[in-house]
Amino acid sequence: MSGGSSTVSNKKQRGGNTGSRPRVEVPHGIEPRTASNLYSSYEIVKAVNDFLGEALPALGYIEDTSLPWMRILLMALACSAGIVGQFFLKFPADSSLLKLCVLGYFFFSGVTCLVDMLLTKSSDVQISDRETGDRIFVDVEMQGFSSELVLRLRSNKPNMSEEIRESIGNYFHEDALKIVLACTLA
Repeated sequence: MSGGSSTVSNKKQRGGNTGSRPRVEVPHGIEPRTASNLYSSYEIVKAVNDFLGEALPALGYIEDTSLPWMRILLMALACSAGIVGQFFLKFPADSSLLKLCVLGYFFFSGVTCLVDMLLTKSSDVQISDRETGDRIFVDVEMQGFSSELVLRLRSNKPNMSEEIRESIGNYFHEDALKIVLACTLA
C-alpha cells in the first residue's frame, strides 16, 4: 500500500492465464474456499472474506481488532441502557430515568452506526501495515447480478487506496461448479 492511489483493471493486468500482477503463494495449511452457489454474490463475498481473514495473518499481517471491539462495547452499552429501562424502571415513577435510558440507547446505537458508515464501511478484515502501523481496511464487494469482484485496500489517508476489479470467472475451478479462491494477494 505504499504509494499513491491506483485502480487496477482486469484488462490491463492480465496477460495470458497467469497475469502480470505478482501473485503470492497461499500459505501452507490454508484451504481454498469454495462457493457452491455461483449466483449468490453474498456467498462468494463471504468465501473471499473467510479466505482473506485466514490468509492475511498467515502471511504476517497483524489483524487489527480495535474497531470490532469498540462496536461490541458500544452496543453492550446500548443494550444495557435498554435492559435497565425495560426491566428495572417503572413508568410513572421513573419517567425521567426512562427518558435517559431511551436517549442512551439511541446515542450508543447512533455512534455505532456512525463508526460503521464512516470507518468500517464494507470491511470484514482490518490489518495493520507492517511498515507504518496504519490501519488498512480490506473491502470485498460484488454487486448483485454482476460477475465483477472488487477487492479494495483502503486506509484513513485519502491518497492511500488500491482497488482490484476482476471477473469472478477468473476463479472458476475446472469442473465449473465451484469457485476455488486462491486469491491474488499483492
